[in-house]
Formats: sequence, C-alpha cells, structure tokens
Amino acid sequence: MNRWYATFIGFLAKAKVGVVILSNTSSAVVDIGLHLFDPQVPLASPPKQRTVVAIDPRLYDGYIGRYRLKPDSILTVMREDSRFFAQCSAERYEIFPEGEREFFCKAVDAQIIFETDDKGRAVSLMLHHGGQQTQGIRISE
Repeated sequence: MNRWYATFIGFLAKAKVGVVILSNTSSAVVDIGLHLFDPQVPLASPPKQRTVVAIDPRLYDGYIGRYRLKPDSILTVMREDSRFFAQCSAERYEIFPEGEREFFCKAVDAQIIFETDDKGRAVSLMLHHGGQQTQGIRISE
C-alpha cells in the first residue's frame, strides 16, 4: 500500500476554468497546476537521476538498526541477504547504494545518508523526503 501522494486543486473564477491533479507519488504537483493556468510559470526540475553503485555488502552491517526520527516515529534499517531495506510504520522500501554511506529509494523520492563513527557503525542518519530533511538518531539495541 503506497501512502505517498500529492494533489493540486485550482480554479480561476473569471475564466471559469479549474484544474485538479492527483498523483500517486510524493513529488509536488503545484508547479504543474500553476503552469497549466499560466505557461510562463516554470515547471520544477525533474528529480535527479540516481545510479546504483556497487559497494561492499559488509558495510550494510554497520547501518542496520533503529533510528528515532520524531518522538513517535522510528525508521528501521534491515538487510535480507544482499538486499537493504528501510521501514517506517508499515511501509517498507528497498534502498540502493549510490555511495558508501548514501542510499536512495526507487519507489519514492527519498534518500538516506548515514553518519558513522570511526569503526563504520552508523550513529545517525539524515532522511531526505518530500522536500524535508529529518535526522534520525540511532536507538541503542
């Protein structure tokens, strides 16, 4: 079940014109709606194209754990064989490396960057999603 979505509803009363945009992604659609009303309004740049890179799968072991994003929100990072996942609530997404500490999700526009200690164990992470950055502090196991 994908709970990420975006909407735009606009109406020009004098022109008797309306626009409704429904999207099944977390990407903003306001720029599209405004552009439909006025082509002079620029469209947002497309999301950055991300490339999966090969890293030593043993690095994953230092990132596995639970990270508190908010008082009532925990992001769990887990590994299944050579696949790597992030889960918040019931939503679980596979994440892919684009660097040794940088990962991204293909299903939604989200990135995770791990902060590590001198032994390569993550002490925190930064979640980039929906235009926001949220730090997650590792919870002691």
